[in-house]
Amino acid sequence: MERKVCILTSGGDAPGMNQCIMAFVRASLRLGLTPIGVYDGLKGLCEWRTRPLDREFTLGLARRGGTVLGTARYEGFLDASVRHRCAEHLKAEGVEAVVMLGGDGTQQAARELDKEGIRTYLIPSSIDNDVPGSEFSLGFFTAVSTVVEAIDRIRDTMESHNRLFAVQTMGRNCPDLALYAGVASGADLVLTQANLPTYEEILARVKALKETGQRSCLIVMSEHLLDGQRLISNLSRDTGWESRLDILGHTQRGGSPSPQDRILAQVFGAEAAERCYHREASGSLGIRAESVVNSPFDVDNIRGLAPRSTKLVLEAERKAR
Repeated sequence: MERKVCILTSGGDAPGMNQCIMAFVRASLRLGLTPIGVYDGLKGLCEWRTRPLDREFTLGLARRGGTVLGTARYEGFLDASVRHRCAEHLKAEGVEAVVMLGGDGTQQAARELDKEGIRTYLIPSSIDNDVPGSEFSLGFFTAVSTVVEAIDRIRDTMESHNRLFAVQTMGRNCPDLALYAGVASGADLVLTQANLPTYEEILARVKALKETGQRSCLIVMSEHLLDGQRLISNLSRDTGWESRLDILGHTQRGGSPSPQDRILAQVFGAEAAERCYHREASGSLGIRAESVVNSPFDVDNIRGLAPRSTKLVLEAERKAR
């Protein structure tokens, strides 16, 4: 009897999604499953825009950024009647399980589809690294590398013109992207939800740097934290340093995945296929203590976990001030 399993990508794209699809398809075929790709996320699932996936489909996916299946944010899935019709159609099509790649919003969608009787697995995929149940999410390491590369380029002009630069990263409400990139790039100040001094404290730090003879200053900050333009305007006024704000934006999502994300994608994709094959309970896959775990879709059991290394990074940032 044919055992159909679907895979889709939802919400924001993240580097590594394509290699994860590749790993899932190849592992599924090895196990005798029939992998089906769903185009444009949950919207495509509800409209049943799909295609069977074979090994030829996976060729060249390892190095590609974005998602070959496409993605979309679909508010219609918030409607219980839409979810029910979608689940009934999946059952009629003989689909055993659905694998979703995405962030915390996709995680909630996976939980709701599971309630409709469809085994569902979430693979954490978000450059923000904010998916509950996993220390790291797919795409995070690539985004950190992208931000550091951008900062290195900004440094060239910053140091040439003796300026103060504030670089704003993405991350939503999670500090990890700014924190890791800021420390890796040797920023003078890293402002995140986990470390937000007052303006007076920031000003004192910047003045102290200038008094040592330092000719430029780099601040890395998370988005949704404070008004970056107002910050640099005030610092320019109070220190005399010519200042600029650089908002990196969606360039952080793009590009070929880093080796770390390619490996993580391989691990997650193959593991999801194995769980489909063994008909294991629905849940959110994650990395904890260098092991793959499956957290049930339960409020009490699926909590956000700061990466173990985040404490080390925070401590390194404090000691380097």
